[in-house]
Amino acid sequence: VRNRRRMVAIGKRLALLVVLFVVIVIVADTYSDKPGPDCLPDCAFADLSNHDLNGVSARGGIFFQANLRQANLSDADLYLTTFTEATLRDANLADADLAHSILIMADLNGANLRNANLRGADLRQADLRNADLSGADLRGATLYQAQLGRAMLRNTTLTEANLTEADLRRADLRGALLR
Repeated sequence: VRNRRRMVAIGKRLALLVVLFVVIVIVADTYSDKPGPDCLPDCAFADLSNHDLNGVSARGGIFFQANLRQANLSDADLYLTTFTEATLRDANLADADLAHSILIMADLNGANLRNANLRGADLRQADLRNADLSGADLRGATLYQAQLGRAMLRNTTLTEANLTEADLRRADLRGALLR
């Protein structure tokens, strides 16, 4: 009976260690993003053009009028980030999480936003001409007066997006969900 109790106690400790290991692995995977630029949280007016910020975590950061021209922000965590009047021309934002971010009057001309999460993002008067938004999720996004001329919107989800006065001339909307 005593050996059995000892074995049960050892088994419980071993199970607890396994659970702790799994939790540590999950937490490490969840927060494995690279830290953001040194200017965070306030990167207003910063020049980060041509910077490699792949996988960066800049959640809730402020990039007001920042220059991010040709920056690599693919796979970045940019949830609730402010890019008002920022230059993101030809930037790579593929697979980035921009949900609920503010991109009012942002210059995203020629930007790569393939498979980006832009749910609830505010893109009022943003310049998205020639941008690639293929597979992006823009559910509930505000695109009021946004310029989307020649933008690639293939297989993009635009459900409940506000496209009032948006310029969609020559935009490729094949396979896009507009309901």
